[in-house]
Amino acid sequence: MPERRFLPTPLLAGYALYQIPYHCQFAIECRSCGVLKDMPREDLNQVSKDMSLKELSPRFRCTLCGEKNATIMAGDWANGAPER
Repeated sequence: MPERRFLPTPLLAGYALYQIPYHCQFAIECRSCGVLKDMPREDLNQVSKDMSLKELSPRFRCTLCGEKNATIMAGDWANGAPER
C-alpha cells in the first residue's frame, strides 16, 4: 500500500497564517525524532493568526519525544511513493 506523504510549499513559511490560502493543508514535523502529523488550521488559529509559520514553529512540543524542535509546513498531502 502506498504511503501518504506531505508536499510542503517552502515559500509559504514566511507568511502569516491569515495570508496562506485556505486550500493549503498543514503538517508539523519534529526535527528531533522525525514524526510528521496533520495540523488543523483551527489549532494554529488558536495560537495566532498574525504570526508566520517560522515564528509559530518554536511554540510547539512533540507529543512523542517531548522536544521543542518543530517545523510547521504548509502544502498538501499526496498518496504514492516518494519521487526519486
